[in-house]
Amino acid sequence: MKKFVCAIMLACAVQMLSLSALPQTALGAPVTGPLTSQELQQLTALNPIDTHTHIFQRSPEFYSMLKKLNLHTLDILVIDGTAPPMNDIAWERKNAWDVAQGSSGRIALCTSFDPYKVGQPGSSGIIY
Repeated sequence: MKKFVCAIMLACAVQMLSLSALPQTALGAPVTGPLTSQELQQLTALNPIDTHTHIFQRSPEFYSMLKKLNLHTLDILVIDGTAPPMNDIAWERKNAWDVAQGSSGRIALCTSFDPYKVGQPGSSGIIY
């Protein structure tokens, strides 16, 4: 176990030394305004994914932003039961699918509940 911990510490130290050897511009400073052309190119090259969104309305501007940033999202469908329309599974499912289908493959949809049990007796509080 001691050897394993030492190996991890050594790997971390090597990683830190390699980062400190990079020029400051390679590490980059936080972006505080609109992206420059170079920053946009660097971001889109990452093929970024936003792993947690709740989107229920189609928007050409939103789709345009996804395309410009080469961004993909994981839209999570959750029934929270607090107020309409967020407690209506049919409304949420229809709108979330519409958004995903209009995204040219940039939005994937997932659920946090078992859609096959929704509507069955006793299933109203089951959230996964």
